[in-house]
Amino acid sequence: MTPWSGLRKKAADEYSLLIFREFDESDLAACEFLALHGTHRCEDTHWENPVDPIRLVASSLSKKADLAGTGPNAGLRVVPDRVKRILETAGFLSLMLRPTEVRDGETYQQRGIPRRWEEFGEHWWHLTSDQILPPVSPNLALFDNNGKPIRDNFTNGCFRRDGTVVNPELRYRRVDLERTPRFDVAKTFETFGIKPHESGRDIVVSKRFYEFCRERKLKFDFVPVRIDEA
Repeated sequence: MTPWSGLRKKAADEYSLLIFREFDESDLAACEFLALHGTHRCEDTHWENPVDPIRLVASSLSKKADLAGTGPNAGLRVVPDRVKRILETAGFLSLMLRPTEVRDGETYQQRGIPRRWEEFGEHWWHLTSDQILPPVSPNLALFDNNGKPIRDNFTNGCFRRDGTVVNPELRYRRVDLERTPRFDVAKTFETFGIKPHESGRDIVVSKRFYEFCRERKLKFDFVPVRIDEA
């Protein structure tokens, strides 16, 4: 038996071992930058054009959630109006909060009909950024759908690997980050997933953003971003 790469169909003589890393508050507090993850999952109606608003399915939204993920792999971040108002008080650099549209219904046809947010409660907003980060560190291995190593061509998908760890932390060279304009919210250069799409860009935030959210007791999930000194 040999290890399965996880990036193609598993052969009969291959095995898989998946490891998920968990982090406590001391791990997160020590980070200069962190990846922002949704605490809930909600549905959208197949957002394709990044210029268009995300179309959220109202029945999938949790009234208790401060942040949700939607789109392929839940890669898009959305927040309710009450959280938007809190974030806007901080003056975060490169933070964008774009309007979304709402749909509802059991069938695809019903979900194609625009509705008014007032019918369902709070308006939700797309949390994104106009700042693109540099490519990840060469020390972070990237592969396409066939398991072929890649760096900047994502036409056949992009996945990151760290041995048997699933979806390991983002990693950047410090010299690259120092050349990047200051930001509190930014998007990855890479579009992760089986095909290139705006929804595949991870959101990276500053320590200031993280500390602000913790002080305001916003229920956001964070994952460390690693920095290579050389």
